Order: sequence, then structure tokens, then C-alpha cells
Amino acid sequence: MNAASGIILELNIEKLQLPVDASIPLGLIVTEMTTNAVKYAFPEGRNSRISVSLTSLDNGESRVLVFRDNGIGIPAECNPRQSTSLGLNLIYALTGQLRGSITLDRNNGTGYTIVF
Repeated sequence: MNAASGIILELNIEKLQLPVDASIPLGLIVTEMTTNAVKYAFPEGRNSRISVSLTSLDNGESRVLVFRDNGIGIPAECNPRQSTSLGLNLIYALTGQLRGSITLDRNNGTGYTIVF
């Protein structure tokens, strides 16, 4: 079994209306994070799970994207903000385009929280 065929995907997507200039970068971010997880996070035989959540904050003005996988995680010595990885650089650049902030969680896999 290859890793991609055994991934459980959990979605919690609130019905939101977003402008195109937010929807496109957001879609690219989720695509890049998913690609990275499928490519790197799940060695053979691992129970694989990806969860994606998109909700609005209480103020109704801000949105929160939470992407999490239960994979092997980003190594501690890797600083994603200074990475030479095109994918990680793209995630941070697109978050900036959304005028958002990004938080990395390395516990039990890899998790990103983007508030924009």
C-alpha cells in the first residue's frame, strides 16, 4: 500500500464567503501543505491522518485555517522560515499575501495554524 492510498482526511470547513484574492492563496496553501504531508510525513505502514479546518473567529472578520497531520513531523533542526524548500517558502509567502500570521506546531506530527 502506498502512503497516499491510506490517508484518512478529516474536514471541518465552515460555510464562508471569501473574496477571490483570499480564496486563491488559501487554496494554494492547503494544496502545498497536503502535498508536503503526502510526500514526506507518512512512511509505509503508518496510520495516516490529515485534518483541515477553516472557521471564522468570534469577531467575524478573521478566519482561521488549521492544517494538521499525524506524520513524522518536521525535524527540530529545520527552521521553516529559513528553509530552502520551495513549498515551505510558498506557504509563508502566501500567508503574507493574506496578511496573516502562521504558527507551526511540531507535536504529534505537523500542524499549522494560519489566522488571516
